Amino acid sequence: MRSSQHHGSLTSEIVESNEHQLQDDASETGPTIFGTPPAAHVGQGKPRAVVRIERDYSARGATSGRVQFWDGWVKELEGRISPLQLQDTLNDLNLILASAYDPYSSIFDNTLAILSLYISPWLLGTHHKRQMALFQDTLDQYNKSVYNPVGLNILHPQKVAFLFLEVEYY
Repeated sequence: MRSSQHHGSLTSEIVESNEHQLQDDASETGPTIFGTPPAAHVGQGKPRAVVRIERDYSARGATSGRVQFWDGWVKELEGRISPLQLQDTLNDLNLILASAYDPYSSIFDNTLAILSLYISPWLLGTHHKRQMALFQDTLDQYNKSVYNPVGLNILHPQKVAFLFLEVEYY
């Protein structure tokens, strides 16, 4: 397994060697799989690469500490999706995360929980849980309609503590 960091696009590439890629390993720059058509269907076999979209820590002031992902163009996805499709996806996911981690909603949920002797979270759920369910539904919808048909799949970032989004490249 080989890993390389691309600082210009805030992404990293994880490539596993297989028979199809061995011929590409002869070059000095490593295997070139980006910009090629899908080699397999999503979910069938291992992805050829995983592209990471890093968390954006540049927010200042009231938004500092907010969970959001860098919403720039990732050149490794060129030829599979358009920059507008990626930006729409990331903007929608970032808006849901901003709502989920809204401090005023947390204050309201906690106040209601205290006043109801902690019964309200069981009966009504919390704003955070509802937003995380919406995040999962939105991610699934984007995967089915935009990413899976072109051999890409976005994984839920909860598995990596929301440090980055992983886009599987088939």
